[in-house]
Amino acid sequence: MNILKKHVAALLTLAISVGAVFHANAEEAPQVRVDSDFINIHLGPGKETPVFYVAEKDEWIELTNRRTGWFKVKTEAGVEGWIDESELKFTLDENGNRVTYNPSVVKEFITSLSK
Repeated sequence: MNILKKHVAALLTLAISVGAVFHANAEEAPQVRVDSDFINIHLGPGKETPVFYVAEKDEWIELTNRRTGWFKVKTEAGVEGWIDESELKFTLDENGNRVTYNPSVVKEFITSLSK
């Protein structure tokens, strides 16, 4: 029971850490607005994959999937690609709040499940 409480606490912490980005309902992917000059969108989830599109300031991007360290995104224009999870710090949620994402919480949660 104690392990279950730990997992629930870790999951709640994850939800809070990610913030409003993931509060959208299950039928709707969360969206964020670019709050820096640009965010590079890669062809695949890796720094070695080419940047093929640049999302500009105030452009909305939808987070459609997640792979270790990367988020698959879709722009308003329908362009799909991948952004490094660290790029989320340069985005705002629908209420204009800075998006925060804490990957160590995710890693800790996944590690505790495998024990």
